[in-house]
Amino acid sequence: MLAPILFYSDLFLALVLCTFAVLLFVDHEHRFWRQFGAAGGPTAKVFRERPSLRQLSARFPGTLSFISRRLDPRDPWGLPATLATIAILAGICFFLGIVQDLIGKDPLLTLDVRLHNSVRSFARPA
Repeated sequence: MLAPILFYSDLFLALVLCTFAVLLFVDHEHRFWRQFGAAGGPTAKVFRERPSLRQLSARFPGTLSFISRRLDPRDPWGLPATLATIAILAGICFFLGIVQDLIGKDPLLTLDVRLHNSVRSFARPA
């Protein structure tokens, strides 16, 4: 029971480290954001001019300013922090789902552990 918990904990740690690597790319790759802004600017302008969105922006100005700050790639607490939060929450959900399967003795997970343990029986001295 301890071996699968350690394995999935290591897998979760790898997900967190990959998330930080992606965030470093997002934070330091300003050329990418300039190209994205040049391509997405006209599309965003057309989207902002829709009457339904104007009504929403008049009704909820604080919420829309919060969302725009969350998606700002130049702000360290903007897009990088939002992506990190989403990735870490998704990783925690996956990890807790696996722990739930371990505690509940899910048949598929039990089979996975048995297969994992049977591979050791095929090992030969080098």
